[in-house]
Parts: sequence; structure tokens; C-alpha cells
Amino acid sequence: VFWAGDPRSHDGDCCLWQGVSCDNDTGRVIGLDLSSSCLYGTFPSNSSLFKLTHLQHLNLRDNHFNGSQIPSEIGQFKELVSLDLSDSAFTGQIPLAISNLHRLSLLDLSSPRGPKADSQLRLQDPSLEKLVRNLTHLELLSLDFVDISSSVPIILANITSLKVVSLEYCKLNGEFPSDIFLLPHLEWLSLISNEDIVG
Repeated sequence: VFWAGDPRSHDGDCCLWQGVSCDNDTGRVIGLDLSSSCLYGTFPSNSSLFKLTHLQHLNLRDNHFNGSQIPSEIGQFKELVSLDLSDSAFTGQIPLAISNLHRLSLLDLSSPRGPKADSQLRLQDPSLEKLVRNLTHLELLSLDFVDISSSVPIILANITSLKVVSLEYCKLNGEFPSDIFLLPHLEWLSLISNEDIVG
């Protein structure tokens, strides 16, 4: 499951490892929380992580993947409910494969601040609209400091489950679709420092 040389890969029952959650009935790994685990280095697209096809929760927040791109293989986790890759020094274009994760309720891809601030994700091709069009169960969407450089798509107003939307410092422009304010469960909306947005 882990990178070569990780001492945890030599232990017995992986369900007993810190940060690992398993289904009580099947024994399959369904959750992996490696947030703030001091992971450093590139994130390989052939990582054995992608063998965990029944993952429902993946949290790699606050690590340092040294400017790696988010692998498109992340789209293989069809059962994923929450995905948090924030503040982990990923860079480059966010892969469209994430739009295949139809069950997602939490998506946090916020780029880092502070010492890792040189690493920034982009969401231009695919666009924000293409990324979220199939994510109809989203409750939390956070893309702070991701370079979107476009208008906010009206399609967000169709994701009626949304509770939290944070799009700070995203270089948004154009008119903000007022229908988003009508989302029935919306509790928090932040558009800080998007000077070119109107409405």
C-alpha cells in the first residue's frame, strides 16, 4: 500500500495500521488517512495505493509531493466519498478523471499556502464545469488557490447537496451566477480575492 521501504508495509494486519480503516465484514481497506504524515517526494502513477479499489475515504492533506501532478489513476476509486489532497504541493492540471468519482461528497484540492506556495494546481482544461458536472452528491467543494481563470459555472447551482463552497484566490472572472445563493443547504460560500468577479 505504501512506498517502498515504508516499515508499515512489513507489518501483519494492515487494518491495524494507524490511518487505515477497513470494512468489518469484508476486511477490505475503505479508508486511508495519511494527513500530516511528513510524506515527501514524487507521487508515482504506479503506486500500489491504486490497488485499493474499494477506498471510500482518502486523505493525503498536508504532505509534500514535490510538485507532482495528481495522477489520473485517482479516477479508479469509484466508491470514493471523500477526497482531500489539499496543501500537499501537487501542481499542474487537475485531471478530468476526478469527475468520474460520482459518489464524492467532499472534494478538497486547495493549493498550499506558506512554504509550499510555489506549487499550484490549475483547472482550465478540463474546466471547473467539466470537473463537477457528474459530482451531484458534493457537499463540500474547496479549491482555494487553484488557478481556474474562468467564470463560475451555473452548473454549481444544480448541485443541490452543496453546503460549503470555497473558491478563494482562484482568478475567477465574469458574473457570479446568483442562482447559487438559492442552494437549499448552502452554509458557507467564500470567494475572497477574486477581483475580476462581478455580481
